[in-house]
Amino acid sequence: MMVTDPVFQRHRAVLSCTRCRGRKKKCNRMLPCNNCFRQGAECNYSHRNESHLSRHEKRFHELPPLTAAADKDDEATSHGPVQKHKDLWMSWSSDLVIHHVDVELIIPCPASSVNYLLESFPILFNLRSQYCTTRPRAIELSCLYSELLENDSVKFSLIYLGARMYAAQLGSTRGKLPHGSCLQFKVAAIENIRQAVEGCTIISEADILAVLFMTMSYNKHLDNHSEWTAHMDGIKKMISLRGGWDNGKHGELIRDLYTWCMEYGTSSSLCASFAPDI
Repeated sequence: MMVTDPVFQRHRAVLSCTRCRGRKKKCNRMLPCNNCFRQGAECNYSHRNESHLSRHEKRFHELPPLTAAADKDDEATSHGPVQKHKDLWMSWSSDLVIHHVDVELIIPCPASSVNYLLESFPILFNLRSQYCTTRPRAIELSCLYSELLENDSVKFSLIYLGARMYAAQLGSTRGKLPHGSCLQFKVAAIENIRQAVEGCTIISEADILAVLFMTMSYNKHLDNHSEWTAHMDGIKKMISLRGGWDNGKHGELIRDLYTWCMEYGTSSSLCASFAPDI
């Protein structure tokens, strides 16, 4: 028997979900689109015509599609339920980094947003180190600005990471940051680590540093220690695949950051009392 309910037909039609960067989605029966469903949010539909999008909605478009495979997974077939994403929702590989101009277009904040993103990581690092029970060897902030950020691949990896987390949080909620809104990115990071380890792909220092920085910057509402353990275990395996701690220009810095994150993860007072939002 054919379903003629108008709501059903509306969700089966190829419409534009304004919450998901205006990309066309196919929804499964009465469910919202796959992306919104994962985040526990409701869809806002309109036709593809730009005139149907308000200025407010345009402002919070997040990012262009990462891969063609990701676009394909977003669409449901007429023969079954929506297929869950198998691809990563984010990656820090050099072929997917974005440029400064893209960041400024994506993030609805002042033109100095790129510098803000870069500077926020060492600031968070400095603040959170106060909550370590046993302080690891000090890391000079100048080291983060000189040795680390002089490497373009590392710099763009951090920009890419920060931009995605910031834009996704702000864009998906129209400026209101919800509790635990970075969860999907944490899951993606763990999946990134798992695939890198199992596939024995070439792992760059930028990949390791980006995951380390993200571990330091996770959302204060995610006190899941099993998630943190997965991060650190994956990072350790990534470093081992590269030949150990002392392999590469930033080996010592990676070791210090890893030590700091280990101490940070075991500090219950940190998770309980202090962890600023991204």
